[in-house]
Amino acid sequence: RRDAAQARVQRRRDELQALDADLAALAKHLAAALAATVAGVAPYASARRDDLAYRRERCEYDLIDDEEALAEAQRALDEAALRWRVTHARSDAAQGLLQRVQRNARRAAEHRLERDEPARRPALAAPSAHTLHRPTQGAC
Repeated sequence: RRDAAQARVQRRRDELQALDADLAALAKHLAAALAATVAGVAPYASARRDDLAYRRERCEYDLIDDEEALAEAQRALDEAALRWRVTHARSDAAQGLLQRVQRNARRAAEHRLERDEPARRPALAAPSAHTLHRPTQGAC
């Protein structure tokens, strides 16, 4: 939207520049033509000058409208960029919190495992008396 508005503004500026050049060219041409025949050129020159002046005025109004549209598009772009930055910052904060929670949960699980492991170890490490001296088959 902003790019289209910017292109319209540039087109209007170019059009104004072209109209100014046309007015200057007409003035130069009229100066030469007036020297030869003032009476025959005057109505044409007046009508042409009025037309160019009107078109230039319309172009100026259109340029003002296009510049306002460009400013509005720029504001919308700035607002969208701000919303994106805020959303991105919130996402980063949430990701950081999630990582801290996961890290703390792992540490707590490791701590529980270390705390509970010694209680289980003697039962596993100390075999019972009947498993140590099992009689073998065929022995008397």
